[in-house]
Amino acid sequence: MGKEKAGLVSAPAKKDTPDFTLATQPAPQFKPEADSVPVQRQEAQEEKKSSVQGPKTSELHKKALELTEQFAAANDNPQTQAKIGAELVQIYYMLDSRISSHTLGFSNAGSDDLATVFDLNDPLFGLMGISAANPYNNFSDWDAAAKNTAASWDPKDLHAAYSGNGKVRTDNSGTGDVESFREKVKTSNFKDDGNGNLSLKGTMDWTKEQGGTATYNPDLDISVSEMKQIVGPGLVYHASMYDQKHGKGSADQVIQSWIDEMKTAFRIAKIDTVEAQAAYIGHSAGEIVFSKLSEGQTNTLSSDPSEANYSKSEGGPVRYGPGKKYHDSVDPANALNGYANMDQDQFNHAVNDTFIGRGPVQVTHDWGYTRALIMMEEMAKTTEKKEDKILLWEAVKAIKEDPSQAANPKYSFLFSAAFMHISGGARQSARLATSNVDFYGQDAASSWVAGGGWNILEHYNANPTKANKGHVDSANRKSRAYSEVVKLLKAKLKAKP
Repeated sequence: MGKEKAGLVSAPAKKDTPDFTLATQPAPQFKPEADSVPVQRQEAQEEKKSSVQGPKTSELHKKALELTEQFAAANDNPQTQAKIGAELVQIYYMLDSRISSHTLGFSNAGSDDLATVFDLNDPLFGLMGISAANPYNNFSDWDAAAKNTAASWDPKDLHAAYSGNGKVRTDNSGTGDVESFREKVKTSNFKDDGNGNLSLKGTMDWTKEQGGTATYNPDLDISVSEMKQIVGPGLVYHASMYDQKHGKGSADQVIQSWIDEMKTAFRIAKIDTVEAQAAYIGHSAGEIVFSKLSEGQTNTLSSDPSEANYSKSEGGPVRYGPGKKYHDSVDPANALNGYANMDQDQFNHAVNDTFIGRGPVQVTHDWGYTRALIMMEEMAKTTEKKEDKILLWEAVKAIKEDPSQAANPKYSFLFSAAFMHISGGARQSARLATSNVDFYGQDAASSWVAGGGWNILEHYNANPTKANKGHVDSANRKSRAYSEVVKLLKAKLKAKP
């Protein structure tokens, strides 16, 4: 955070240990029951133990112990550890809810209480930021989120690029500030139950508020083959090229994982109408062909931002270089200075330290990232599910420390969904028709992305350049995809009993 190397703002160094997040942390080593509790405390803890630990012969406990040993043995294989960790989490949640509350940091109980069940010095527990000295992780108090580093906007807790213009910005002029924008978000994007409790306005809420006719659809249902049909030949081509390199079926696995992340994002962000979902997917089809999550990226269907390769052509990130339009807001730390003399690896690292467009619906500029992150913070404070809180705060922290993490699929779809809210897309979705929707920049479907200042088609007709033709083609892909999604989802809803 705030590091510099050879004139460039560097991304945080990779860790030697797997970076398990709280949402997918493996369960800690379980202590043997009776011998681990001091004799003088056994009677007092008997009732507590019976409800927390269960019987000695618990198959869940046995399985957790086995998996913990397997996890430790797979120290050199992060992929295997990830699979084992995911299985442990399932067991973890099946155990008594009080254990889950303790270990996920949602309890005010003391460390002594935790120590009767867990070995707080176990290294796996350490992965969660919990120890005998510090029995709670950084996310233990969601109602006082400003106290933890994830919610901090202090430059020392951020990647240096966020304050590259002298301060953390929430608008291009630099006159806005984080807390003022936060109040606007809370006022415009959340509803009050009358007792001061806020909840996010979903797209159906906006529809009802504006008297629209959108169709409620809380559960997105789209398959890989349907996504290929929606996006069109571009995605089919990229999938074919990916399979040639990684093996048949590999692309479908990536696409399915992205669809799953999008479903999670829609649920958390309450993108819960057919029309809003179609607008989001439409923009994704037009902007990234549902195949790359960073602007100018050349290696498609990559889910690891640290492995992204970027085009050095004039149409890529170099258009934000020194002296170029938007340089100050996209590259405030001047990471692209001297890009002409960089090799590909150096260039990739430099681009990672910028605020280029990232996400299935591209978020650009330092202030754009800041706005989306503030929205995610408020979503984290108001959402009810603790696993959603964990994911949101984890995403906020990751993107604050490294802007390129906005292209990590686990966070990227949420990042774009938050942007859809703060830019007015969720509100405007209430006014969308079911077909023949234009995405030319001055309409309800796309003004929240394009800014609404100009009509893409009219601009091309007046200036028929290759670049402007590309904008028109993208807009047409968006419109086609929007119609395909609406038709597909409404047919599925109609077919339901």
